Amino acid sequence: MQFTDTSKYANKWHWDFGDGTYSTKQNPLHIYKKAGNYKVKLTSTSKYGTDSKISMIKVCTGG
Repeated sequence: MQFTDTSKYANKWHWDFGDGTYSTKQNPLHIYKKAGNYKVKLTSTSKYGTDSKISMIKVCTGG
């Protein structure tokens, strides 16, 4: 699954994919091993501070 950061001024990213794995890339590609519901959290940091966004996603097939 492709994830995309839409923040304007961020220069650091921390993606929590909700399955125990993480990424610090701006626009990571992540493969879920199992189907299910996941809470994805992006924390982005810029010179203006830190902001977080949480999204619930449903993965229908894993692998």
